[in-house]
Amino acid sequence: MLIARPNAMILYATLAKGPKLPYEYQVNSTRHFMREMNRLGITSAIDAGGGFQNYPDDYQVIDDLHKQG
Repeated sequence: MLIARPNAMILYATLAKGPKLPYEYQVNSTRHFMREMNRLGITSAIDAGGGFQNYPDDYQVIDDLHKQG
């Protein structure tokens, strides 16, 4: 269990050290996530800008899926 105390930066720093899924797995996972959100009636979302995200690299999968329609 990870607890973000005294602040969320501890959580973000710990998560940033974990392994990253291969690109193909990221695409598959993102498609499943988006389909589930759509199934629940959620058609859009916004990223609150959590820690250790490197735009545009960390958003490449979303951008690629968007370009594919």
